[in-house]
Amino acid sequence: MDHRELQLLPGDTPTCWKSNSPAEVCGNSMEFSSNGTPDLQLSIGLQTTGPIFSGSPSPFSSNEFGNLRRSGGSEAEAVRRQAEEQRRLASAERAYAERAREMARREIQIAEREFTRARKMREKAHEEIEMAQRMREQATRRVDSSCMEITCHACRQQFRL
Repeated sequence: MDHRELQLLPGDTPTCWKSNSPAEVCGNSMEFSSNGTPDLQLSIGLQTTGPIFSGSPSPFSSNEFGNLRRSGGSEAEAVRRQAEEQRRLASAERAYAERAREMARREIQIAEREFTRARKMREKAHEEIEMAQRMREQATRRVDSSCMEITCHACRQQFRL
């Protein structure tokens, strides 16, 4: 890959450090608009509308400029494709993360429902155990009272053990 370096070179116009009016900034060679500000033209890229410095030759010959523009175009296209690929990958990752979050949310909801159901089942089982113990105690009391009515004192001692 051919890399080229662009350097900024001072122009033919003198640089003035101290001035009070815009026309005296760098001599009278600068053009100014009607409101007193200099007319500046900014160009980004390799194609220019005219010479950068008045009277100075172009830093590239026409052949070099054409080659640089072609390679710059393919490099720009490669960068554009890479940026598009990164955008597509980021979009796919974002969609995947959103699906993963949604699945995690659903799993949490299912787990909460199962936990609630298990807690209710445990409470119900605990209530059934308590009811069974009460029924056992009641049955024991009934048997004890029935035994007392039927048997003598000596036989009652046998039922209590």
